[in-house]
Amino acid sequence: MLEKIISTINDDIGKEQFGGKAFWLKWLSDKGFTIPRSYFLKAEDAAFCTADYYGRLRDEFNGLFKPEERLAVRSSALQDDGERESKAGNYKTFLNVPASDFSSFCERHKQIVVDAAEKGDKAGVVLQNMIEADISGVIFTSNPENFSKKEMVISYCDGVGDDLVSGKIGRTKEEIIKKDAPEFQDKVCATYLSQLVALGTKIETTLNKPMDIEWCVEKGTGRIFILQCRPITSIFLEKNEIKKVGIQSIGNDERLKSLGKIKIRLMAEKHDILISDAYIVNCNCDQDTLPFNRIEIERSQFCRGYNIVVITPKTIDEKIVRHFVGRKSDAMRCITCNRYSFRAFPKYENLYEAVNAIYKQVKESSWICTMIIQEIFDPKFTGIIKAGEDAVFIEVARGHFVAKGVVPMSRYTIDKNGIHPHEQEQDKYYRILEGHQIEQSIDRQVIHIDNEDLKNIERQFSPILKECKCNLEFGLIEYDGNLEPYLIDFTEDNSKETIHAADIENGVISHGIIRGRIVKVAKTEIQQSLNVHCQNEIKPASLPGEPVIFLCDLPDINLMEKLDRKNIGFVFKGGSLLCHLSIILRERHIPALIYKDADTLEVDAIYELDTRKNEKVVKVKDENRI
Repeated sequence: MLEKIISTINDDIGKEQFGGKAFWLKWLSDKGFTIPRSYFLKAEDAAFCTADYYGRLRDEFNGLFKPEERLAVRSSALQDDGERESKAGNYKTFLNVPASDFSSFCERHKQIVVDAAEKGDKAGVVLQNMIEADISGVIFTSNPENFSKKEMVISYCDGVGDDLVSGKIGRTKEEIIKKDAPEFQDKVCATYLSQLVALGTKIETTLNKPMDIEWCVEKGTGRIFILQCRPITSIFLEKNEIKKVGIQSIGNDERLKSLGKIKIRLMAEKHDILISDAYIVNCNCDQDTLPFNRIEIERSQFCRGYNIVVITPKTIDEKIVRHFVGRKSDAMRCITCNRYSFRAFPKYENLYEAVNAIYKQVKESSWICTMIIQEIFDPKFTGIIKAGEDAVFIEVARGHFVAKGVVPMSRYTIDKNGIHPHEQEQDKYYRILEGHQIEQSIDRQVIHIDNEDLKNIERQFSPILKECKCNLEFGLIEYDGNLEPYLIDFTEDNSKETIHAADIENGVISHGIIRGRIVKVAKTEIQQSLNVHCQNEIKPASLPGEPVIFLCDLPDINLMEKLDRKNIGFVFKGGSLLCHLSIILRERHIPALIYKDADTLEVDAIYELDTRKNEKVVKVKDENRI
């Protein structure tokens, strides 16, 4: 007795015999999801497409469909819809094939088999009754653009969705939806979309895989049918790995090369600029435990601990994720002064514990995780350098965290006429030793850098400043009696403002004009500022209220929380014009100024802040004019 050719949903539909599409339809049916009435033909060589084969097929085909029905004839290749490679769209699908025209079906079947053979594959065929669709679309159960498990992307259009699936431009809509609190712009489709969110979430949760689901809503009944599904293979990394960051090791990996903390290290290597060693930890988050048994990396000469930062995803719960790592006993050996206090201790003493903890946190929200393990040096000074329109600007202070704006900075302008200093006093600074954040007190002293060292800083970093508009954070480490500059990090400056030498001279952070009430901002606990990152999400300015000018000690990064208000300005008693907050203020066109007479301003009085005038902060006599 000859084996039957057409299999039903009740048969064993193995991926190796029937292909990926058939396998997943069988899985959906077994789990209780609604699919069209479906039949399956095994993957065969083109040599099987004979008159005898189609004669036997006719006998089984008759009676499966009503003469007036139309069919979807879909390829189900053996290499299609795989776990790590989908090959979506590589194979043929035919819609609206008349059920009454068996010869037309045979022609489509042969085309699918021959096409797959030409691609070096074998294809089974899925045979379905066409659903008369009111709405059709595609669900990505996780966002393939940012790898987020918390976001779902639903694309849809009126009628049959073959144009949408094939990528043709039509009357399509797309919703990116937060799974935990779905909101829909299209209120007409909101009922269907709510069901689709639940359906997609259930499929993804059951499989622990991000899925690409093709669906439609049947006209008249409102029933949702799943036409096919496959894993979203493009989300995953090719392999889990730990490797040292370098031009050779990164190669042509465009995703890694585009990440800021990788980009800056490749630029440093290209221009032979000193930078601390760093290692990439790349892993897929599709298992419960970290896919590494240990983290072993070589420690360089100047290393005094590690900083681990998650760079993919960019933020988790709108915040940068990072950990400092090191042992307290090693930190204590680096402290020679008794005037210090610990501000924070690292959570972890070794790299494996920290990386494992980060992995467990990231896998709750993302399908992939890329971390960078960076060595931390212990410099004598750190600073920021920026190229302006007519000069190069350098700010320097003792210790780490200068880019957070928490310490006063000595400023230097280098132009064609020479070096122009604006030096400040400092009585404490912050270090990072073996992951421990330490506040160290010193006798009040002017922070001074010799001209030759300043010229060397400019010479070292000018190649990068020519390549991109950014602020470079650097360190100066003592070695053989000299101050050796090394690159720490960079922050892209997307503001349209260009800093001029006159701005530095006059303490102008951001140009603009505002008239408002002076509101004094109390100093925050330093630990709050050290834990805030400039890449944390900032809400758009939307809160209403009267115009205010905030009076602050320093442009502390913790003041980002004030930026959700409209009609604001800032006056600072001192600080940095190049720090993270200063960049953000320029990008948002918020007038801001370092003002030597800030202590003379009256709280609650109305002032006009105008960075264009010589008298930049002037009290308004008629408060009704605000």
